[in-house]
Amino acid sequence: MNEAPLSLIELNQLFHAYSNTELIDAKRNDAAFANDVYDLINSSGQGYVMKVLKAHQDPKTINLETHIQTRLNAAGIKTPQYLDFGDNNFIGEQNECRFTLSRRIKGKIPIIITPELVFDFGATLARIHDCLKNVTIPLNRMQWFNPEIAQAALDACEELPKDKLTMLVNKGTELFSLRLPEATIHGDLWLGNTFAEKDKVTAVFDFERAQNTARIIDLARTYASMRKETVFPVQQIIDLLTTGYDSTAAIPLTRIENDNFKLAIAYVSGVIATWHATNGNRYTRRYIEIGEELTEES
Repeated sequence: MNEAPLSLIELNQLFHAYSNTELIDAKRNDAAFANDVYDLINSSGQGYVMKVLKAHQDPKTINLETHIQTRLNAAGIKTPQYLDFGDNNFIGEQNECRFTLSRRIKGKIPIIITPELVFDFGATLARIHDCLKNVTIPLNRMQWFNPEIAQAALDACEELPKDKLTMLVNKGTELFSLRLPEATIHGDLWLGNTFAEKDKVTAVFDFERAQNTARIIDLARTYASMRKETVFPVQQIIDLLTTGYDSTAAIPLTRIENDNFKLAIAYVSGVIATWHATNGNRYTRRYIEIGEELTEES
């Protein structure tokens, strides 16, 4: 996230690549970590979401994300749809700034987390995996759970405690040697990337970290979010997510996946902690704790 948010004048200059209407209100979304995201309202009262892209984000991944959005919406899984700037171009560019634009979806990020909602997160992941069957995601730098990218991030990280980060990230060697069942995963389904109402997930966001890998990694990423934000015991969260997943999945989780869920959590927590350490965020130690409490059991 940039230190200073873009002004309304600057955002209007970008927005005019899509529409001649004027923005009358804009607010940066502080819940977004990976990109600068702005909630916008134009003079007609239409709400939009603008995501300012990082320099290394490949336009091909945005086009693929657009395909994923179309497929999910057709299957009844609500997600924002990137708008077309013309000729099937879904990236706006103005003043050397690249961005995406979508119409705002009504809803709220969940604040009160119930066991029923955790269960539905598991079911939502199963629906996503089944919907995106046979979708191939090319390798890109946003795929933080790719072991090579995770190792490169660890090598570049100069923050302490490096030994603990290394121990957790190295769990990936054992995890990926198991060749667990794969899916096209979301890659970052935490609470801030969803809307929910009445214990049900109503919308999902941000498929920029999608990749083809062990599907249990997606559940482990969601587990880490739930463990961080709730006081639910470890095993309760695991049971809720896995039973929720199996309640919907075309192919339920296998025994070897269940047996190695805690190993996946340790690896995923190490990757997330490394990202937060590198980006100067305050959650590094909490994610280390989430991974460490399982390492002796995995």
